[in-house]
Amino acid sequence: MKKILLVFAHPWDEAVAVGGTVAKYNKIGWQMERFCATNLGYAEGKLSELTPGTLEDSIFRAMESGLPDVVITFDQTGISNHPDHIKMCFAVTYAFQKYALWLVGLRKKYRMYGVRDEQWLKRLDSFLVGNIDPKLYYTCMPSSVVRHAINERIIPAENFGKPMQGADDSLITTIIDIRKQSTIKLNAIKAHESQVVDVDGFVQREGNPLFDQEYFIYRMQGTEEIFVGKNDSVSSRL
Repeated sequence: MKKILLVFAHPWDEAVAVGGTVAKYNKIGWQMERFCATNLGYAEGKLSELTPGTLEDSIFRAMESGLPDVVITFDQTGISNHPDHIKMCFAVTYAFQKYALWLVGLRKKYRMYGVRDEQWLKRLDSFLVGNIDPKLYYTCMPSSVVRHAINERIIPAENFGKPMQGADDSLITTIIDIRKQSTIKLNAIKAHESQVVDVDGFVQREGNPLFDQEYFIYRMQGTEEIFVGKNDSVSSRL
């Protein structure tokens, strides 16, 4: 069974950024695990002030214990320019690199250590024998979608004191069609209505592109960075 680890700063981030993708992959049997920084006691709005390594080590331990096939977090823009989101991008990337190297080391030695349950050992064995490399994806909003959303007044032109720019369209590797999951995403966002600013305005706008597709940058496979060539096609799956 494939497993996705969703690593975000706040409880509502998942619903807004990847709610449709989560619903889609849940339906086909993928397992979801979650790491939410503020749910684990880290203060909202203060993640960038943490001692270097603190958040990264916690995220790595979640990867080590869960052995995810896919890890998803924010891109470098944090989608909304939120400092907590941007911190998560860099913390998760570091932790993922450590996780990928840890798996490489285990393949070379093929030995287990510490006390783990039977299910964990079986999953680790499948990674080692199958030579499986985990994948890291950044969820993002392409700059073309940002411009459209600003023009339609779905999102503000500035947030956290910076202009909303989004990710360069040329970096997008994966676009997931979530039109059939849009109602699930809508309900997930509404469940966090007290935290999401102007949730009614966000979810009721006609033509809101964030309820049609979700966008990703395929950042790493194992220890290898992924670079998009001009002739590469965009994938419709993780």
